[in-house]
Amino acid sequence: MIGDGSHPTLPCPISATTISACSLTHLTGPEYHNRVKVQYWPAFATSVGWVVFAAILSLKCTEKRGGIMSWTVYLSGEIHTDWRQQIITGSQTAGLAVTFTSAVTDHQASDAAGDVLGEQAQPFWRDHQSAKVNAIRGRTHIQKCDLAVIRFGDQYKQWNAAFDAGFCAALGKPYITLHSDDIVHPLKEVDAAAMAWATTSEQVVEILKYVVAK
Repeated sequence: MIGDGSHPTLPCPISATTISACSLTHLTGPEYHNRVKVQYWPAFATSVGWVVFAAILSLKCTEKRGGIMSWTVYLSGEIHTDWRQQIITGSQTAGLAVTFTSAVTDHQASDAAGDVLGEQAQPFWRDHQSAKVNAIRGRTHIQKCDLAVIRFGDQYKQWNAAFDAGFCAALGKPYITLHSDDIVHPLKEVDAAAMAWATTSEQVVEILKYVVAK
């Protein structure tokens, strides 16, 4: 095979990772320089090109506002109060470079997300369809976010929010929990994996000010 060391003129495979390891000690003078220039330079130049391309792409994908990275924060959980808007407004007032994403917060629309796929005789299968359709949006936003804020309200048991917290933990995504102190015990495992537990939206904004703007 060419480049596997068996060919008399190719002592080892040609790649940027093998340039330093290639044995060229049997070559001297002009022959050495010609071998490096002709056989190894193209692979090296190609690898450098990819590195430069990746660096440019990284810069273009990272928005800059005043030299500060723009963060994407996913707001998960309870949908019956205006906690999301409080955080968004507080962050805008503070001039933070933050983009907020969220699941669909219309309860009826969320429950009916899968109805387009056909009517189901049993409630389980209707919920099953809708949960999968909602997961398209939710999982995508979680995977793309830099940080998640997960809210557990007082009116309902947000099992879906607990699931989002577990998904964040599995992906290594930092998250903040937001809930009152009367449900600390049932959420102890969720809080243990969180980077912070807040009880008010104002506390979340203060954390964002520190992490984003400092």
